[in-house]
Amino acid sequence: MRRPFVWLLCGVLVAAVVWIYRASSSAPRDATAPAPTAPESTTPGTARAPFASPAEPSQLAGAVEQHLRLMQGQGADAQAALDASLATLRERPDVVAAAAELYAASGANRYLRRWSLVDLVGTLGDPEATEMLTRVARTPLPDAKAPEFGEEAMIRMRAVDGLTSLAMGGDAGARAALLACIQACPPLLKPSIVHAALLAGGGPSAHDEIAGALGPDEQWMLDLRVGDIDSDGVAIAPPADGEHDQPADEIPGPTP
Repeated sequence: MRRPFVWLLCGVLVAAVVWIYRASSSAPRDATAPAPTAPESTTPGTARAPFASPAEPSQLAGAVEQHLRLMQGQGADAQAALDASLATLRERPDVVAAAAELYAASGANRYLRRWSLVDLVGTLGDPEATEMLTRVARTPLPDAKAPEFGEEAMIRMRAVDGLTSLAMGGDAGARAALLACIQACPPLLKPSIVHAALLAGGGPSAHDEIAGALGPDEQWMLDLRVGDIDSDGVAIAPPADGEHDQPADEIPGPTP
């Protein structure tokens, strides 16, 4: 199973959940609006760029900050520069701890910065990332009609995707965290988390373990497929007849 598909699947599922709970809101947000990138004020008359560090960075934190800036790069050499930065960070110890500190120091409304830090940690492939990713994934979501619900949901699901990637790579700790997340993470994201846990594998007993974490009226989540969500973002609902348009493992990943 390719990792890009895991991220695509989680994004589709979260988008559907957000659509359901936003539909009845008296002040819905523009569904096509991009993630917030405007400068965020620190004191009157001053502004801070989206990825500016809240404090004077250490050398390692500075390298993380540089990687965040490269994530926003454009042009023919942007991807090569980002890949080189990631390779360098993977060779340095304590990158996860540095990113976790920057995440904790980031303002609650700095959604893009926080998502990017979680994305980095989830991409490193470091087993030490399990603790931070689990903590982020378990953070309660705001009310579904709150303006920030969509951004916060994407941050949680990026953390779940990071755990899924580690688990698919054979990390037992990440797989255990993912299973525990079925009960401990925000309930609105449970269908997506269940599907991610199924993708993570874990042997013949994995299906039974996941089923045991679900209530009797939640067993339908074990059969969830991307085909249960139409192109208009129709609500995720228990399958009526146990049939699906297309199994998840037959749906191709995004075209490069």
